[in-house]
Amino acid sequence: MRYRQRLFGAVLTSLLAGTACSPPPLPPAELHTDAAPNAARSAAKGPYLYVAGEALSEYAVGSSKPLRTAKPAHQVTALALDRFGNLFVREIYGSLAGEIQVFNAFDLRLKRTIKNPPLLASAMVTDADGYLYVASDVGVWVYPPGGDRAADRLRPQWGIEALEFDAFSNLYAGAGSRVGIFAPTYVAGHLKFERAVKKGIHFLDTLALAPSGDLFAANCYSCIYSSPPHPDSVTVYAQGGSTPLLHVRDGISGPQALAIDAGTELYVANEPSPSGSSTPGWISVYASGSVRPARRITNHVDGPVALALDPAQKLYVANARSSSVSVYGPGGAKFLYRITKGIRGAAAMLIGSP
Repeated sequence: MRYRQRLFGAVLTSLLAGTACSPPPLPPAELHTDAAPNAARSAAKGPYLYVAGEALSEYAVGSSKPLRTAKPAHQVTALALDRFGNLFVREIYGSLAGEIQVFNAFDLRLKRTIKNPPLLASAMVTDADGYLYVASDVGVWVYPPGGDRAADRLRPQWGIEALEFDAFSNLYAGAGSRVGIFAPTYVAGHLKFERAVKKGIHFLDTLALAPSGDLFAANCYSCIYSSPPHPDSVTVYAQGGSTPLLHVRDGISGPQALAIDAGTELYVANEPSPSGSSTPGWISVYASGSVRPARRITNHVDGPVALALDPAQKLYVANARSSSVSVYGPGGAKFLYRITKGIRGAAAMLIGSP
């Protein structure tokens, strides 16, 4: 569950129309130190698994032993990786404050710190030019490569919970009752609001995009209500569409994370009422186009908060309660191994090749 719900309670979201004014053209990424060639890149083979909470650890995919571990300054809530070898680590301390530490993704050396990022940032993504997009309660803040101050702010709505780029560099920003979609422009790092998907979205907690471009949005009524008026669900939309194709409800309660594999199977991490329930949670797996789960994964699932897939389509589940990552074969049918070394309070996870 997002830290907004874990630490601060439920916040009902609403929308703001329009976008920020167009900024002047920004310098290309290659002029910034973050985009400079990295000597370690030539020796890197990747991809790598990154797991963060109270510790930040890097693993070769397929290994349970960390290559290296770093100590973030504070509790980690989100991770992002760019193609220049920078790992962005969003941290929080106190009631609202936080910072973003930028690590070398290959040796976990701390490079710099972005002070005073937007409050309650629950998601981060990067684009092909190295710009960092940080979700917040007041829009999406855009940081240029190497920059410590936001150069732009996208304002589709309040309370943004999730961010994803599609294959065409369109940014999907999910919040509450809608997903705002921003299209690229001729200016690097500047996007324009294009449209919004509203029908079928209620109390959005997270979203994911399939390789085909289909949109999956998780609706979590139980994250807001102690007695939810409607069941939690995942709503599915065709690429470019605004009308739901499917409403998936069976097998979903307290959706925390989504993943879609190359065969378009859907994985949903569930943890019902995480603040007061003893239920460890489960992963529901759906065949493409199905509204009923093909299987439910419970073995070695304990408070799932993040999902990831490696190039071989193995499934990784980050467990907050047991500070571990459970790894399963393609389709999630077979448990393979568990990672515990180097993990303290798993809260964020990603697999990528810088």
